[in-house]
Amino acid sequence: MRTLAIIILALAFFPQQPEAQEESNLVAIICGKIYTVSGPPMDRGVILVENGFIVDVLPGSAVPEGAKVVDASSQVVLPG
Repeated sequence: MRTLAIIILALAFFPQQPEAQEESNLVAIICGKIYTVSGPPMDRGVILVENGFIVDVLPGSAVPEGAKVVDASSQVVLPG
């Protein structure tokens, strides 16, 4: 119990480092086929999600630098 109290106090007095706060929240989902609302189905594409919102749907398999990658390349995906 004492160890837990020391850890909690240490976390309260030492805030996170600025580098940790600048971490990217961008997720790239690589898809085999994407059915979008606004266009025809897209073979092989990438859905970009940032902070829980879809920000872009791109053809191909190019992933932006620093994005976390989810491989769904053998799946059919319906963004929404």
